[in-house]
Amino acid sequence: MTSNTSTTTNNDNNNNKTPMVAPLYFEQRAQQEQSTLSMLPAELLTSCLVEYASWGDLAKLACVQSSYSTIVLDAANASGHTSKWELAQALLEGTHGLQSNVSRSMALLHELAGVALTHNDETDKYEYNVIETDNNTTTTTATGVFAPAMKRLAT
Repeated sequence: MTSNTSTTTNNDNNNNKTPMVAPLYFEQRAQQEQSTLSMLPAELLTSCLVEYASWGDLAKLACVQSSYSTIVLDAANASGHTSKWELAQALLEGTHGLQSNVSRSMALLHELAGVALTHNDETDKYEYNVIETDNNTTTTTATGVFAPAMKRLAT
């Protein structure tokens, strides 16, 4: 039996965006490591996160339970540009319960924009290179760049 571990973002009435985790996300993590959270039904955990969790709440969960150490990036990666963009903005501005982390935000923005910043040792300058990927990966391709991320990087 396979499950979909994708996540989406829920917009409530006050434009507060909360990450959503697929119902079996916790069931799969519970199989990897025994935890107190695994004693609760996966449906209950998912419902709590869908209704109440913010990016900051997921970050706190990642810190206290090793089996959920990647939950923030899993939530951002699985639902495409929208969630990754929201996470990058929250990290850049220090909102949604997250402390500002400019370097991590810039890494997400570069990934969304489809460019990589590299240092050229010969000229001692930084250069932008287009990220080339195949169609089987979730990384942004050169033809599928996210324009708002490019604009944010330029400002």
